[in-house]
Amino acid sequence: MSANAFTEPATPSIDSCLDALSQATALFDAESRLIAANDAFRGLFMPRGRHAHASPPTLDELLPTLFDGVPSPRPDGELEWIAQAHTDDRRPVRVRCRHTRQGLCGVTAEPIDPAQVPVFHSALRTLELQRALQLTLMTLGHAIALSESEEALIASICRALRTLFPGRDFCIRILDPESGRLTTLYAEGRLIDAHREHMFVFRPLLKLAGIDPATLNAARVTVSDHSVSPFASGASVISALLTTSQKLFGQIDVARMPNAPEGALPMPPPDVPRPLLDPPARSWEEVREEHSLRAIAAQTAIGLRNAAFIEALTKMKERLEQTIEHANAIVIAATQDGRVAMFNRLAADLTGFTREEALGRSLDDLIPEADCGPIRDIVQKTLDGENVTNAEAELRTKTGRLLRVALSSSPLPDDHPGIILIGQDLSRLRELERHVTHAEKLASLGKLSAGVAHEITSPLMTIKMYAESLLQLTLVRGAPAEDVAKLKSICEATEHIARFTRELTTYARPSSESLTPVSLASVLDQAAVYCEHVFKRTNLELIRDLDPGLPEVMGVRSDLVQVFVNLLTNACHASVDSRRPITVRARATDDSVEIDIRDHGRGIREELLPNIFQPFVTTKAEGDGTGLGLAIVQRLVEKHAGDIRVTSAIGEGTTFTLRLPRAPVSAKA
Repeated sequence: MSANAFTEPATPSIDSCLDALSQATALFDAESRLIAANDAFRGLFMPRGRHAHASPPTLDELLPTLFDGVPSPRPDGELEWIAQAHTDDRRPVRVRCRHTRQGLCGVTAEPIDPAQVPVFHSALRTLELQRALQLTLMTLGHAIALSESEEALIASICRALRTLFPGRDFCIRILDPESGRLTTLYAEGRLIDAHREHMFVFRPLLKLAGIDPATLNAARVTVSDHSVSPFASGASVISALLTTSQKLFGQIDVARMPNAPEGALPMPPPDVPRPLLDPPARSWEEVREEHSLRAIAAQTAIGLRNAAFIEALTKMKERLEQTIEHANAIVIAATQDGRVAMFNRLAADLTGFTREEALGRSLDDLIPEADCGPIRDIVQKTLDGENVTNAEAELRTKTGRLLRVALSSSPLPDDHPGIILIGQDLSRLRELERHVTHAEKLASLGKLSAGVAHEITSPLMTIKMYAESLLQLTLVRGAPAEDVAKLKSICEATEHIARFTRELTTYARPSSESLTPVSLASVLDQAAVYCEHVFKRTNLELIRDLDPGLPEVMGVRSDLVQVFVNLLTNACHASVDSRRPITVRARATDDSVEIDIRDHGRGIREELLPNIFQPFVTTKAEGDGTGLGLAIVQRLVEKHAGDIRVTSAIGEGTTFTLRLPRAPVSAKA
């Protein structure tokens, strides 16, 4: 007979053969589907009505193993396992299975000796409890791994305790392992007041965990030689310490089952050793509960330790990130393909790119095209494992400006291949170098100006002396008014030159002249006279728009004249090509006087505006200006407790706005 014939409905001859056997017997095909079974087999595994309308049941459906693991075949090729009958008493049944070469499977089954049924049920109960413990521990481990707070961790522990110890009181305490401070207390069941903030630990439990009692905080933890219950009900407890790596993280106390039957489970399973601390008279049920609680405690302690490690690593990571973020250096990390993975605050401030704009961007976007080669060389050398130190390169800012930096680079670890670039802004260094150079120039200028002043002063005094003598002579002789005016102009001009040389020699130190009330209108008139030749040479007009009754300001007259002479002269030089007038407008405010000097000339380039008042910064061609005029103007204005600002647009002109404090009424009187 072929194997395929057995997949058809059973023939009466097969049923007759099986029914002749007193032992429960069945036949299954190559796909483990039932072909035929005798009445004894049906009575055990197929009660009336079961599978009546279903397709032929399989071997696994009828005879599932009660214990974990796949049955191992015996030397003769048979398999043997324990199944459970589908009868009302669900009796245990020993099953034997033998496969034929044609793929058929013959099964016989016999009930276990009734005298062994209590032992079997005890083993089955133990198995169920072990499976419940395994499932609870697996669920607890998963929940602990996902817990983001101590509250979530406590909730997971509570669910596990309610599953394994339903209806019991329990108490969970979590301590800081370093200080012994109680960080969390949760209890289901009323506690004794003295046990709320204080923990009592059974000494043998500490010994088992390898913890020296002397290392505990005696003010928060008391070591006891007997088990102490924290519950107001007085119920005895099962206790388990939350310990790992010889550190105490807390304790779990669970009330024992009231009226627990002694000897309910006379034999523990072989893979679970009896706890060393249990007295011999303790029942297996109590031993099993202690084992379960300690398994939960061990899982919880590992979770607490891991949470502490993660918290420490998180804090260290945050500190490192803050250190990098606020480092006084450019820090840029890039992946192996040159994408920006880190961009600190200084890099963002200097380049103008926000962190969000820079992350994921190619390094090439931050480097000018002309300098891509050196940067690529640095990147490639670093990826090859070579450190690069202080290589100068240029970065491109968001506005397109080039930023000169000194870069050092190192390769990142192999698990995150890439490079880290640490740069120093050389523009600050260059600025410092410029300041030093300017200071040296000023020092040289001071020495030079002393000699120049000496060479100018001697002939100037001679000119002034003769001019004053001629002026007196013309006044006595009644010379024409034009001659008198010319001689007066000569005397005033010589005085102006003398004051200028004094100013040049005292540029670096404050003036000793005191501030007095000064009329701005007269100061502007005098400055216009001094600049008359400049206006004539450039063929420009000066328009004055002064508020009527313009108040006086506190100042040194000669200094203020010098300020307006410099500003008017610069305005004329800038407006040579425009031929449009220079406008001086003055208006009074509550506590000051504001003066605008506006021209319609070339304007000042945007990059020069921030430094326009620095010494030796000039918009004029080389040889046409020293770059000292506006620096002197700013110093003189600030000496008068005022300020000066500038606005300019290329091709539209420049406006200098001065603000000088008004003279108080008492000073005017």
